[in-house]
Amino acid sequence: MGVDKPDVRFVIHADPPGSLEAYWQEIGRAGRDGEPAEGITLYGPSDIAWSLRRLDSRPMADEVKQVQTRKVRQLFAMLDGATCRPQSVRRYFGEQDAEPCGVCDVCGDPPATFDALVPAQKALAAVQRLGERFGRTRVIDHLTGRTKDVQPWEAGLSTWGVGGRSVADRLARRHRPSDVRGPAGRGSQRRQAPDPPGRPAGRARRLSRRAGGAGQGAADARRRRGPAAPQRRAQPGGRGLDADVRARFEALRAWRRERAVEQRVPPYVIFQDKTLVEIALQEPRGLDQLAVIPGVGAGKLDRYGPAVLEALEAVA
Repeated sequence: MGVDKPDVRFVIHADPPGSLEAYWQEIGRAGRDGEPAEGITLYGPSDIAWSLRRLDSRPMADEVKQVQTRKVRQLFAMLDGATCRPQSVRRYFGEQDAEPCGVCDVCGDPPATFDALVPAQKALAAVQRLGERFGRTRVIDHLTGRTKDVQPWEAGLSTWGVGGRSVADRLARRHRPSDVRGPAGRGSQRRQAPDPPGRPAGRARRLSRRAGGAGQGAADARRRRGPAAPQRRAQPGGRGLDADVRARFEALRAWRRERAVEQRVPPYVIFQDKTLVEIALQEPRGLDQLAVIPGVGAGKLDRYGPAVLEALEAVA
């Protein structure tokens, strides 16, 4: 992208990137100063097919093509998934102790899910009984027991009319790839609820770093069911703090900035601003006191705890 400024407020993908690696690097351009920033990824249901076709048309070794195909599927599984966006990406990179960010669309407005095991079994059984010869419309007619143009052999199958309207309605609506794969691109017995009728086909996924450098995540504004409950957040940049607390906060931000440069990650990945504000306010003297501060999980306590205490002691 060629952008190296700390105060980038928006990163917008008009087309999805080719992998989670590219996605993470590019959205990491926003909010490097720890202030609120957003990323938006625009895509529709046809984009994964287009991305795969584009890969297939490129001259490359089969092994390389398989790797790139897997990367594309992993990206769309994350975008369509039902787990915290930053947590999903960080676990992809090996941070198995990564915790939910608390501010992405999934954390703020978890998508509704339903148990799809039985409906999926019925649908797959119908496809098999029909010899895998028909499309979705015919399978729906078969599951609902529609009699128009039905053949005698079909009416005698064990799957004739077993689906009812609930299964048929779900088949009739458009589903995202992760509806059957799950958020990690693997098999799953639970999937996101189908889109309500009349919903636009395209999607805008928003990745937010809210007040205090919150983590990025894909947000779908059209999926909101109603106004979100008001949330208490630390003031951006630690505004409103008294002099002593402010000094501790700035020391923590300086430490975080150095660590972010060393690890080549956005500062919020280490700690959000609101967590640094809480640490500065409470001024913990030991790991046990640091552990109870919101935003300091077990993984971050082990990784950063001693260094945080040293940064506080330096300004005591």
